[in-house]
Amino acid sequence: MKKVLYGALAFMLAATTACSDNGDNNQLPEETKGSKVLVKIDNIAAASSRAVTDPKGESDAEKVEFTGGYLFFLTPQGAIRDHVRIIVDPADVDNFDCQKVTVQELREGKLFEGVSGDVTSVYVLANTGSFGNDLHNGTIKFISDVESRNISIKDQWEDNMSHVALSGEAMLYETSEVGTKSAKVELVPLCARLEIAKITPGPLVVDYKVEGIYLAGFYDQMPINQMCLQADWKSPDYEAVNIPDALSTFYAAYPFMADTQIFSRKETFKDQDDNDVERNAFYPVDPESDQAGKVWAYPFFGIEEKVNDPYTRHLGLRLIIRLSHIQVYLPNNEGNLVLTEIEGDRYINISRFVDDASNPHASAVRFYNGHVYQVKFLEITANNISDKIIPTDINVQVEISVKPWQVTPVYPTF
Repeated sequence: MKKVLYGALAFMLAATTACSDNGDNNQLPEETKGSKVLVKIDNIAAASSRAVTDPKGESDAEKVEFTGGYLFFLTPQGAIRDHVRIIVDPADVDNFDCQKVTVQELREGKLFEGVSGDVTSVYVLANTGSFGNDLHNGTIKFISDVESRNISIKDQWEDNMSHVALSGEAMLYETSEVGTKSAKVELVPLCARLEIAKITPGPLVVDYKVEGIYLAGFYDQMPINQMCLQADWKSPDYEAVNIPDALSTFYAAYPFMADTQIFSRKETFKDQDDNDVERNAFYPVDPESDQAGKVWAYPFFGIEEKVNDPYTRHLGLRLIIRLSHIQVYLPNNEGNLVLTEIEGDRYINISRFVDDASNPHASAVRFYNGHVYQVKFLEITANNISDKIIPTDINVQVEISVKPWQVTPVYPTF
């Protein structure tokens, strides 16, 4: 179920008009022109944040940074009749050889005249980044050619996801005024976001240190049409003998997918006998500072590739927690719990998320773009500590809300 996620883009009193290119492919016969359209954008504002950032929430509905994009006018066959380049800074108005409009003009309502009569829908692509630099050069004839362009996960992370790529399309409908039509387009983020607020110990874990958190299985690019390709799914070498070197090598290319800014604080937890004990909890920032409440946050593309061979279905979201200095109660040969100190690094591998942690048969959650998936409490348990980074299935509880993204708290269970 998709809602308005990252800003509402309203197109009112529409027909269509354009950023007509200098090329011939968008030139229209004069008799097909003459319609008018008033285009208006609402709910656009700036959103700034850091790598370790505030969680997304209901109040973020107003936080949409619109850095530019395109307004397309389409026929029923998806042909691009005209388009307008949307710019932010009025000083850039002369920098593009194309019809253009500023965001401020669209906020106030911009009337276009002389629009093709065979246009039936409006399509908006915002925050295009580098992949959209040539969309105004007069050579692109169909919107499918635009939607086949790849967007990179790195571009979605810039400024901590404050201006991710957005898209939306709506059909035109008739109004009471002759020669005008109307449409409302809802822009949807073309990526998702994973947030982790806190890491806590399970009852059998006496001591541990979190050395790093890694998004360890993801698509590094995705077409605008969201049809992910298996070849674009990336991960560190799960079979590596020297795991620290493998992680270092892989995340040199994806530093925004790894986090080692980690703070600990003693808190009260229950042990295996239900006694109150002091244990370490870990946070993205010092929980006793004025920065308390921040989260670790990672962008990802939320559409899984369908793989026919079940033995090679290893795509989707993967999360690794790197631990050291572990003291944990483990069963001995007689089945008695013995306090054990584990030398060196160990790993918690998370490769399955569910919406009900109490149900051992809960189905895995499918991730969709436009959602914020929130890991509220990630608990380290004794039976899921591994010396490998090969993902093994565990359960993570998921909750969903819808503004400004669809915010989805997730809870790991083991």
